[in-house]
Amino acid sequence: MGTFLSTRREGELAEEIEAHLQLQTEDNVRLGLPPQEARRQALLRLGGIESIKESYRDQRGLPVLSSFVRDVQYAIRGMRKSPAFTAAAVLSLALGIALNCAIFSLANAPVFGSMPYRDPG
Repeated sequence: MGTFLSTRREGELAEEIEAHLQLQTEDNVRLGLPPQEARRQALLRLGGIESIKESYRDQRGLPVLSSFVRDVQYAIRGMRKSPAFTAAAVLSLALGIALNCAIFSLANAPVFGSMPYRDPG
């Protein structure tokens, strides 16, 4: 299904680029250029057709999500290469979070006190 949709999108993109190229060619012919030169000038003005398609492909989808997925894949590869560093980092994070929770639990009541409302029960 994904291949069918991408093929359809590619076809629509090719049609749209061709339409823009045709319009620019017609404008150039109206300005007095011969048809071959008008099309060549239109191609130059539009830029390369393949570069337009590539730009469209880069913008399609969710670039933020795909970038995030690539970053996660890179991080996993890095963690596999140095398991000792990974273990040390995970342990230090776990210890820091645990100590933070413990200190907050001890300091919560004296520092913040109880809420100024009666117990409804």
